[in-house]
Amino acid sequence: PVLGISLYNTIWIILVALALILIYTAFRFQVIYAVAAVACLVHDALVMLGFIAVFRLEVTTTTIAAILTIIGYSLNDTIVIFDRVRENRSLMRDADLYTILNTSITQTLGRTFLTNLTTLMAVVALLIFTTGDIKNFSLAMTVGVIEGTYSTIFIASPIALAWTSAVIRRRKRRDLHLYGRFPAAQAQP
Repeated sequence: PVLGISLYNTIWIILVALALILIYTAFRFQVIYAVAAVACLVHDALVMLGFIAVFRLEVTTTTIAAILTIIGYSLNDTIVIFDRVRENRSLMRDADLYTILNTSITQTLGRTFLTNLTTLMAVVALLIFTTGDIKNFSLAMTVGVIEGTYSTIFIASPIALAWTSAVIRRRKRRDLHLYGRFPAAQAQP
């Protein structure tokens, strides 16, 4: 271990951060969105740890800082989308979740790309013009910004949609079992 930091300690730090994020997002949003956001962040952390392992980068405090920065950065993008979903649910009352998620992603896509492109330009400049720990930090951040943008758009929302669809199917099966052919809402005159 470098500076007393091992990969094992790094993983524990990341798990504690993810647990705290799960608690925060569960209070801020519904539990389904919190789990989807944290699953997206787990994906980000695993990709970053895989990148570090494949390229045999040293695990230092700088590496941990890069991973935690990417987790925070990706969480911010995911929360922006889920916040828009919450707004659109009240505006688009007749739309299904798939349409609401698509609309919300489309509405925030320009902001997501411009913000991440700006960050990527700064990180690539650091990667090109620096050395040492800052260069390692900027290398991990470059990979993380690109991967975090992907996961925000293509992982978090589909997880929320799949979970919500599973809950609806389970509720319909339960209603069918309890009330026969008619769902609970239609059983009462």
